[in-house]
Amino acid sequence: SFITKIAQVVGIREALSWIKLSGWENVVVESDAAIVVFAFHLPLSSLLSSFGLILADYKSIASNIFTISLQFVRRSVNNVAHVLAKTTRYLSNLGNWVHIPPPFIRDVLTLDMQ
Repeated sequence: SFITKIAQVVGIREALSWIKLSGWENVVVESDAAIVVFAFHLPLSSLLSSFGLILADYKSIASNIFTISLQFVRRSVNNVAHVLAKTTRYLSNLGNWVHIPPPFIRDVLTLDMQ
């Protein structure tokens, strides 16, 4: 639905804003939001809609990040993101885990690296 697409774009936009503020470079962002990822790679002139305007905003943020790649991954292989999303809904004290992953995703990360 349109609202789902908007929520997915806003989620990626927030991630890109955080990456930009953190000063990270050479970043790969993976998402299972196929429409959003594929639209990201289209020229802005082909995105003439309210969805396109929001995409233009996040493309602008991405253009200011040195070497960023937005890639589609199937939901079935995007396990870490889904465990994070499910678990953090219930955490009262959120934080940024940059160098050491939180305990609740370590097993999933280990499986992903095999």
